[in-house]
Amino acid sequence: MPAAFDRQMLGRVLINILRNAAQAIREKKTSGRVDVTVQRQRDAFIIAVDDDGPGVPDELRNSIFDPTSRRSPTAPVSVSRS
Repeated sequence: MPAAFDRQMLGRVLINILRNAAQAIREKKTSGRVDVTVQRQRDAFIIAVDDDGPGVPDELRNSIFDPTSRRSPTAPVSVSRS
C-alpha cells in the first residue's frame, strides 16, 4: 500500500525526538531507555516513542507543538511546512 508523506520531514522529526531523549538521558547522568515502535493499523502506520525520561516540563507543554519552540536557547529551531 503506497503511503503519502514527506520522508525527509519524517526523518527530521524522528531524529529530533531521539536527540531530545539522548540529551535527557545525559542530563540525568544515568542509563536510560528509548523504545521506538511502528505499528500498522488498517490504512495507517503509528509510530510510538516511549522513554523513561522526566517528560516535558510543565512550562513547555502548551508550546511543544509550536514549530518555533525550543527546549533550550541553543537548540535548533524547527520549521514546519504545510
